[in-house]
Amino acid sequence: MPLLGEKLRQLRDKQSLLDVAKVTGVSKIEISRYERGVYFPTPEKLKKLAEHYGVSYAQLRKLYYQETLTDRDEQEAVLAWVVENMSPNELQAALNKRDVV
Repeated sequence: MPLLGEKLRQLRDKQSLLDVAKVTGVSKIEISRYERGVYFPTPEKLKKLAEHYGVSYAQLRKLYYQETLTDRDEQEAVLAWVVENMSPNELQAALNKRDVV
């Protein structure tokens, strides 16, 4: 089972898919697919799930990136986007926080 999917399944624990879907607005089919690793949630849906489960969005996002950024080309594309879209101060601040997240 994928890292993110396994974590989402653990967090759901004994809650039903329907219960989580009602509270978060994320359909039970989507939640099931995320847990099985068939699909990855959008950032908005991942934030809703993190909030519902009482965990940090950054923690779940980190698992997502561990799974999806295994390809070197993908890593370089994301890094290029970050460098192009952050000011030097923002980039430095992010680099200083990388061990905290």
